[in-house]
Amino acid sequence: MIAVDGPALLEFAKQAFGAEETFRAVGPAGGLHGEVRIGDSMIMMGGGIPGVSSAVREYPCAPSVRS
Repeated sequence: MIAVDGPALLEFAKQAFGAEETFRAVGPAGGLHGEVRIGDSMIMMGGGIPGVSSAVREYPCAPSVRS
């Protein structure tokens, strides 16, 4: 999943679904990549960081799910 505010997306997943954050990295272009576990599923998500210029754009939907 991609969002303009990557950290907020990770926090939302943790608060709304009880997700466990398993990985977080900030790339040189200012984008965030994170992974969370919800139950027995891993979800990759990321996006931009507020106040940091990045190449992240808004996408209607771009999920990346692996289990």
